[in-house]
Amino acid sequence: MQVDLVLLSLGGVQRFIGESCSTTDVAGASEIIQRLVRLAARTAHNRLDCAAAPCGLIFPAAPDAPSVTNKIAFLASEGTGPEIARAVAVEVGRDWRALLEQTFDTKDPPGTPGLPDLAWVSVTGPVVDGAYGDLWEAAQREMVGRRRARVFEPVEIPQQKLSGQSPGLPAVTAPRGSLPHEQDEALSAAGWAKRRAGSQRFPSTVSIASSAFRSRLLERAGADSVVGAELLGTVRELTRALDRLHVHTDRSTLRSVPTPTGLEPLAGRLGAWVTPERWDVARLAREYGITPDEQVVNAGRKAASALAAVARKAGVPAPSAYFAIVVQDLDQLGRALGRSARDRDGRERP
Repeated sequence: MQVDLVLLSLGGVQRFIGESCSTTDVAGASEIIQRLVRLAARTAHNRLDCAAAPCGLIFPAAPDAPSVTNKIAFLASEGTGPEIARAVAVEVGRDWRALLEQTFDTKDPPGTPGLPDLAWVSVTGPVVDGAYGDLWEAAQREMVGRRRARVFEPVEIPQQKLSGQSPGLPAVTAPRGSLPHEQDEALSAAGWAKRRAGSQRFPSTVSIASSAFRSRLLERAGADSVVGAELLGTVRELTRALDRLHVHTDRSTLRSVPTPTGLEPLAGRLGAWVTPERWDVARLAREYGITPDEQVVNAGRKAASALAAVARKAGVPAPSAYFAIVVQDLDQLGRALGRSARDRDGRERP
């Protein structure tokens, strides 16, 4: 049976993620890559839905797979592969533009030269008894050639400030709603898209740093009713001060331990506000562009100090100012995938 084997690759992923100014940017970059790859897989899957076996997605194994790489592969009926690949490229480009429009709240967002970088190849050949090893090798060679023969869109950039995050790209004005301390950051349009995507899903650095402290407090509250009762009052006062401050707070919630009733804010929105040092008039003015009420700030600092006292009494160490991020990467990913049984003959082996 003759089929088209199509390989698609979203390029520049390591650079896109690496050109980040904060952990929020890294999270946003990863979120965007996964969003675009899942869209590509879903678009291909929907167009392959009526195709007879062996046609279908190779990887990801399903369009809603929880984990994806920057590569997509599928088998299509002979002669239909290029058409499906072009449709995928159009959908990815459209979604990227929609993301920029949402970031900058305009139908005419700044450009992002070189993004998204989607390359694809389609080769035709036989599948015999479910195996397509020769076809796979041919597609891999074609993809190497496609990546070397790059296609660039001509871009004219007038003299302007370059992005400190992405050298070679122009810096653009921060989108509306950006925090005051972000206004001076020279980010590209893609950089701001990463920042917005990350800030919607990723907790702040200080919230992450306090997560172990808050988890231990919740564990102690669940095991000791006296500690739980003492925490209820301090959490209530801290929450009341934060409500009066009228600033953006994290949406993430700790899920590692059960949360006693009434202490939900400690597991969620209080993540960045549990230390007395956080309640500082000058710092709040700089980060949020507000003139905070000193009485509110003093009340918040007092409540955070009381929380720290409860923690000391319960034997819970104070929050650490440091945390670690462990990153695992695999070089030569394409070669590794090429050696897998699934890619070779279409059948998974234990």
